[in-house]
Amino acid sequence: MLQNCDVREAFPLLIAEDNADDVWLLNAALRTAAIPCSAHFAENGAEVIDWLNGTGIYADRNQFPLPKLLITDIKMPKVDGFELMKWIRSEPKFSNLPLVVLSSSDLPEDVSRAQALGAAGCFRKTVGYAKLIQFLRAKLDS
Repeated sequence: MLQNCDVREAFPLLIAEDNADDVWLLNAALRTAAIPCSAHFAENGAEVIDWLNGTGIYADRNQFPLPKLLITDIKMPKVDGFELMKWIRSEPKFSNLPLVVLSSSDLPEDVSRAQALGAAGCFRKTVGYAKLIQFLRAKLDS
């Protein structure tokens, strides 16, 4: 269900991604770029909501810390990325959580919708990993 990259510093990063190949690529990109993070993966938006609320198996904050940044795919089962972002922005305790979209979609309407829902960045899979890594490095330096 969840895979974690090496924990080097306390910058919890939560990534909502249902594709195992993309999880592997993103984990590899984070390690290669030496991003100092504790990256955690959820398979869909419903898991992220449970994670953020600390319900069920996500109650242990040592094992499932609140993220300082959420990266989400758009197309996922159960709760998609847009529904997830809308929910996060409607919850006062999470409304300021930085969100980044990492998707295979390059449709302008998807980018516009993600930005309207408060995404700090939108990156296309495969071509967007280098830009995403630059963004994460900048985010960690600020």
